[in-house]
Amino acid sequence: MKRRFRFEHKVIILYLLVGGLWIIFSDKMILLFTNDLATISRYQTLKGWLYVLVTAGLFFAILRWYIVRQRKALDKSEESDRLKTAFLQNVSHEIRTPMNSICGFSSLLGRDGLTPEKRKQYIEIIINSSNQLLSIVNDILCISNIETGQESVSMNPTQVDKIFGEVFDMAHPQTKAKDVTLKLDIDSRVKDIEVLTDGAKLKQIVWNLTNNAVKFTQKGEVVMGCTLEGDKLSIYIEDTGFGIAPEMHEKVFDRFVQAYPSIQLSYGGTGLGLSIAKGYVLLLGGDIKLQSKPYIGTKVFVSIPIENPAKPKQ
Repeated sequence: MKRRFRFEHKVIILYLLVGGLWIIFSDKMILLFTNDLATISRYQTLKGWLYVLVTAGLFFAILRWYIVRQRKALDKSEESDRLKTAFLQNVSHEIRTPMNSICGFSSLLGRDGLTPEKRKQYIEIIINSSNQLLSIVNDILCISNIETGQESVSMNPTQVDKIFGEVFDMAHPQTKAKDVTLKLDIDSRVKDIEVLTDGAKLKQIVWNLTNNAVKFTQKGEVVMGCTLEGDKLSIYIEDTGFGIAPEMHEKVFDRFVQAYPSIQLSYGGTGLGLSIAKGYVLLLGGDIKLQSKPYIGTKVFVSIPIENPAKPKQ
């Protein structure tokens, strides 16, 4: 297999050739104008070559550094364009599906002789599809606000165990059609107390992580856990799902990225859930990380600083 010469290699080779020709040409010119061969010493020739080699090395290092930066920027730009294209394709598909249901079943509601049971069924489908469509639009707006710095934090007294209970109730119906058990593991120190944080963003974080875990777990369990560690709220969401390959542990938090290309075909989604969760965690001054092994499961850890934990309610 032939090895390709990059641009910087060609430039340095040309530089060395020009430098060598300059040394040889200088020696010849001196010989033309003087018969004193002593004026041309081996030391001078070696010094000329040393100068050419040293400057060539420095020139190559600087040129290489600059070109590598340009290539990385180009690769990043191309990857971003590819992800945006994939995202637009995914979003168009995700939007068309509920829109088709809304339009189709809305037209069916106008038919004569429609039984009350059928009418109720169509209305439920329209409501579910509308909620699905609204969720997609909200995700797009959320990631846009996060990236443009327009999201702000609104600190307010928040009952953490209540948030986990609400998310549990929202996610539980999704497990009924699967062989999956949804569990709550709430530390007694968290129960019945209020902490000062952004409750809406905290709920969105817990929901996105839980929904993601339930979505990609076909058998086993999903555990929603929370404890209080000093002035920090420690949250974990653990599942026995597909797991994530080590090289994707950081990338899955990037926007538009899903752990495996086949996920979009089998499960759909926009690839924004984890990005939004991470964005909100960082806005609250916390950090997020995960542990995962393919075909074994995933555990996502979130640590969020809280202010002025209130005393238990009487």
